[in-house]
Amino acid sequence: MKNSIRTSSFSRGGFTLVELLVVIAIIAILASVVAVAAGGAINAAKRAKASNTATQIQTAIINYYTEYGVYPVPPNTTTDKYYSDADTSQQGLFYALCGNMNASTPTSNGTSSTSDVPNTRQIAYMTPKPGDVDKLGILISPFSTVANPSYFYIAIDSDYDGLVGSSGGISLPNFTTWGTGQTASTPITQGVTQGAAIWADCDTSSLPPKEAASKTPAFWIHTY
Repeated sequence: MKNSIRTSSFSRGGFTLVELLVVIAIIAILASVVAVAAGGAINAAKRAKASNTATQIQTAIINYYTEYGVYPVPPNTTTDKYYSDADTSQQGLFYALCGNMNASTPTSNGTSSTSDVPNTRQIAYMTPKPGDVDKLGILISPFSTVANPSYFYIAIDSDYDGLVGSSGGISLPNFTTWGTGQTASTPITQGVTQGAAIWADCDTSSLPPKEAASKTPAFWIHTY
């Protein structure tokens, strides 16, 4: 009789297999919800950082122009200058904007091969953290992967006609009138007037390729 009572009390105090499975299922659901929310917050933070960096690049280019009366492009450039997000010639641009400094190794001034954009007064218009640039000192998108660094698209009004994208075969994405099947290289025919235009791909699902026709303006950050 006593053994029967003890067994009954123990059963009432423990978990059944069904109850245990229900608890595990609830924990799994909550974990997935937290993971999705955390992933969304991380991507939002990366996008905000990308947008801020694009604005910093544009501001640095304009400040360089204010100081020198010319844009930071190689000498003898006669058309609008365009850097794609795979263009390692951005090295010279950022070397100059960082005050003749490779920001990945700020204790060293790098080599003369990076100084195709002059900055004779060595003014630092940008001071990026070493972790925000690759080994060449080029600013990378926060959405970059180790194997495939993603740079910013940059266009500069280096023919001085007041319009970016009006010469040099530059195609700026038209984020205002984006249509079905349109790619990010569909040009804005009238150009933009800020002196420099910066944009970047913030798509986390397909890096690379860039400029897929299925993408919408929501995938991109831009300064114009």
